[in-house]
Amino acid sequence: MTLFHGSCRAARVAAAALALLVAGTAARAGEPSFERDVAPLLRTYCAGCHSGGDPEGGLSVETFATLRRGGSAGDPLAPGDAARSLLATRIAATGDDHMPPDGEAQPSPAEIAILHRWIAGGATAPTVDLPILTTLTVPRLPPSAGPLPVTALAVATDGGLATARDRVVTIIAPGGEPRPFTDPPGRVTALHFVGDGTRLLLAGGIAGLTGSAQLRDAGSGGLLTTFGPHRDILHDAEVSPDGTLVATAGYDRSVKLWRVSDGALVRSIDVHNGPVFDLAWHPSGRVLASASADETVKLWRTADGLRLDTLNEPQGEVRAVCFTPDGRHVVAAGRDRRIHLWQVTTLDAPGLNPPLVARFAHESPIVCLALSADGTLLASSAEDASVNLWSLPDVALVAALPPQEDVAAVLVPTADGFRAGLMNGRVIDLPRATAVASARPASDGAPSAAPPGSTAEPSSLPAEPSSLPAEPSSLPAEPSFLPAEPSFLPAEPSSLPAEPSSLPAEPSSLPAEPVAVAETEPNDAPASAIATAGAVLVSGTIARPGDVDLVRFPARAGQTLLLETRAARAKSPLDPRIEVLHAVGPRAGAPVERVVLQATRDSWFTFRGKDSGQSDDFRLHNWAEMELDELLYAGGEVVQLWLYPRGPDSGFKVYPGSGSRRPLFDTTAVTHALGEPAWIVQPLLPGAEPTPNGLPVFRLVYDNDDAANRRLGADAQLLFTPPADGAYLARVTDVRGFGGDGFTYALTIRPARPAFTVAIGGMAPKVSPGSGREITFTVTRDEGFDGAVEIVVDGLPSGFSMPGPITIEAGQDRAVAVLMASPEAVAPDEALDKGVRVTARATIAGEAVTRDLGSLGDIQPAEQPKLTVEILDAAGRGRAAPEEPLVFSIRPGATLTARVRAVRHDFAGRIELGGDDSGRNLPHGTYVDNIGLNGLLIVEGQTEREFFITASPIAKPGRRLFHL
Repeated sequence: MTLFHGSCRAARVAAAALALLVAGTAARAGEPSFERDVAPLLRTYCAGCHSGGDPEGGLSVETFATLRRGGSAGDPLAPGDAARSLLATRIAATGDDHMPPDGEAQPSPAEIAILHRWIAGGATAPTVDLPILTTLTVPRLPPSAGPLPVTALAVATDGGLATARDRVVTIIAPGGEPRPFTDPPGRVTALHFVGDGTRLLLAGGIAGLTGSAQLRDAGSGGLLTTFGPHRDILHDAEVSPDGTLVATAGYDRSVKLWRVSDGALVRSIDVHNGPVFDLAWHPSGRVLASASADETVKLWRTADGLRLDTLNEPQGEVRAVCFTPDGRHVVAAGRDRRIHLWQVTTLDAPGLNPPLVARFAHESPIVCLALSADGTLLASSAEDASVNLWSLPDVALVAALPPQEDVAAVLVPTADGFRAGLMNGRVIDLPRATAVASARPASDGAPSAAPPGSTAEPSSLPAEPSSLPAEPSSLPAEPSFLPAEPSFLPAEPSSLPAEPSSLPAEPSSLPAEPVAVAETEPNDAPASAIATAGAVLVSGTIARPGDVDLVRFPARAGQTLLLETRAARAKSPLDPRIEVLHAVGPRAGAPVERVVLQATRDSWFTFRGKDSGQSDDFRLHNWAEMELDELLYAGGEVVQLWLYPRGPDSGFKVYPGSGSRRPLFDTTAVTHALGEPAWIVQPLLPGAEPTPNGLPVFRLVYDNDDAANRRLGADAQLLFTPPADGAYLARVTDVRGFGGDGFTYALTIRPARPAFTVAIGGMAPKVSPGSGREITFTVTRDEGFDGAVEIVVDGLPSGFSMPGPITIEAGQDRAVAVLMASPEAVAPDEALDKGVRVTARATIAGEAVTRDLGSLGDIQPAEQPKLTVEILDAAGRGRAAPEEPLVFSIRPGATLTARVRAVRHDFAGRIELGGDDSGRNLPHGTYVDNIGLNGLLIVEGQTEREFFITASPIAKPGRRLFHL
């Protein structure tokens, strides 16, 4: 497109601007000049389209030189001859190529005349060709009668203070008098003392025109070096840790690096799609972080400007960013009201820096952040004048300070707290404050509660491994965990049963003949009655629609009781619901509060809804901010995230990871609609009053409709931990409000008896010589038992082995072991088969419990394997010796590379190693990554491929055998 094509709006605007500039100077005596008469109108009417890195039509009017260089149609001026100048002829045009375009201000005849005079006079160049965007003609207004807002603030190591209020910077040395200077390059937006505090770096400019940074003498205010210009006002300037570079950024979206020694530009990085509000240097000086209105934080390698990562989890403009002093984390916040924290994993090459925390921190957009010198305390301020203090790296609330008298636009750390610059012009000190008192863990096996008001996720930030280097690199030298047991592809994966046959059809928790019986009328049994008598049994009928039965029962504080109905299993039409109420005192008749859930992140269901049984494909908005083991609340149901989405066409899996999902806090699984709101929540103690963060608080009481374990049909089951000694009421209703003569039930109330059973999958295994067969151990947990279960296999026949230990992790439902057969293995006789003993062991309430699981059945060698598979390290090395496992180590939040090699004995087809479950028996939170849509496979004609193992931030240190 040529510059003066009739449909080119940019060209028409340019002509209009030049015509208007003539009108603006027609009344002046003498010949028109570029700097006095032409430049102001170019700036007013042309620069909006014809400036910057990509001017329309290729024409830039920022300087006289760029104007004469022209655009795609060449030089728009013919000095000495206005009639041949395209710029002038387009102003006079009457067709579509007229400039300025219709709807824009048009030049007057006098303005056109002055343009003609300037061109006819030779279109004289300015004496000094400065960018026209560095000056602005504005009317003079009287100064504000009130105090100016604090726009920047800095504290020196010796206690010196520098403040900026618009264009006035004031420096106060310890014990000295204020020394103002009023010649900065426009409005000052950032101040930083440099080195020993003898120099001061400031940034600022004039919005829409220009920006620059200056290094000044902190004593006199004298100018030492200028860094600029930028095309718009600067928002920040930061000196590198070694003092050799200054980074600047602002509204023109550009990040620039300058040499401190001479102010020379080293590098310009122009990738952000929005203004850049804040910059931060990594303590090593090797990485620079930039926070932008384009809702990202970008990490740059300062040696060459290479982008290392884009942190795109924020959902609004990012106003502040900082690195922790140890360099392990980067923190940012902004308009989405969240504080985001990422782990820094690489300083040298592009890589992923995983998000660890996204904490809702304020009820309005966050303005700024400040880190204490030791990196343990973070201060945040918001547009509602709130200031909160947070611990790091867990980002748990330490204190919500009283509302300030105005918005704290600037926060900086001091030796004993923080200093704030307010929008009302005041500078105040904020104490470090005392941490809020810790809360007891939430009961009944739920995740531990955080301090009141805190929004810290349980176990979302494991303790940093002691081997973490002070300066992270792309590959940890000594990562902390994840050993591996290489094994072989099972010859017949289909031998694993879908449902272990040993699961009991009906739990045995109902006593056959309870010792004590309570009627539906209140009884006055002592608080110890249940503990000593064993159980309470009530039989009743919901005789009419809407009827309620109340059963009074005694209880002791802290002793967990089981309440369970038997109705649906006895063919009663009743769909029972159990609730627990206070029986005495001021809250008599009110439900007993079980847990307080404070939302820490908002979300909703995307793509499709969920029925009440599904445990997979939970597709949630903003899922990348969510972490494994976090709690998700939706429609009264609470579930726990078990596995991340594994590609573009998948969602979260929730506990237990397969089969029907398992709600927490005895909530009932319900159907969720597409678009239904959902929240990540943090459990707090009953009665907690969390600090408002702009998200809901949900208060759950003790009630249940359908048992969370899904093994009682429509019957209800509830675990109740009394908050105090005394009497309580069990309320039994039909959840639909139905009733009638046949709506009978039996209610049992007794102490909970935590227990477990274990089923074996893969009985009577046939194992190919030199290969292996999977044996699966699945635990069924009853009445609150959630601990680890250890499996021991003794007495295996000669030639067969099962590497161990085999442990079902706490909270998990299964472990997958491998029964190995040596190349010389022969079929054992019946006596040897019966000599195999499988035992499950666990600790319940401090006591060792053992379950005899019997044998593995008839163990037989199978035919020779058609292929065998071995796991190798990234360099292609396998085990040092057949009896030694290959060991991999990995830190939480990191990814390692491994290889898998197949030996094709009699198989030429595609080798499929699985999808989500391809990494068998990996620790919870550790998984085979990047499996793609087709899973982990070795295609036809190949024998080896690379794969990846990732440990999520919640993965716990330990050792565990795994295989493919």
